[in-house]
Amino acid sequence: MKILKWIIRLLLAGAVCIMALMAGLAIFTFSAETGEVSGQRSGQLTEWIRDNVQEHIESSPEGRQLAEKVKGFVVRHSPWGDDWNQNIRKLAHFSEYFLMATLIYLILTILRVPWWLKAILVIMACGGLACLDELHQSDVAGRVMSKKDVLIDTSGAVFATLTYGILGRFWKWLGS
Repeated sequence: MKILKWIIRLLLAGAVCIMALMAGLAIFTFSAETGEVSGQRSGQLTEWIRDNVQEHIESSPEGRQLAEKVKGFVVRHSPWGDDWNQNIRKLAHFSEYFLMATLIYLILTILRVPWWLKAILVIMACGGLACLDELHQSDVAGRVMSKKDVLIDTSGAVFATLTYGILGRFWKWLGS
């Protein structure tokens, strides 16, 4: 019975590993786009978000008030101010690596790796991937390497790791 459980764990970890590889492929595919194509894609996404916010959130007085608070917060605290395209691009960096860290964390959890080792492995893997991604991007027309992007990417991984670590501790506390 114990062997069967480990076989199931390995199969599940393998399935999540395939998802992580697909996420990594998506990250490198986006990095392979020229600066012009990447700019157009993020510009279209920014417009789509702006249109949906106006249509769904700003359609009521409470929604307009919330939208203004969010805009004010972003403008005050973001290094890119009111450049929504740049803010969305950096949020995409953070989100991609949050997802990648989530998948790697899940693989290691399935394999019952201790929390401290999981944290180290996830952050090292995502930080290394972020460095390789920026190195790869430097060979693409209209794109440059950015230490800031590596920091944002790694921050997404750190945030995911801390989130799941805290949730795991809380879950254990609830069970005890």
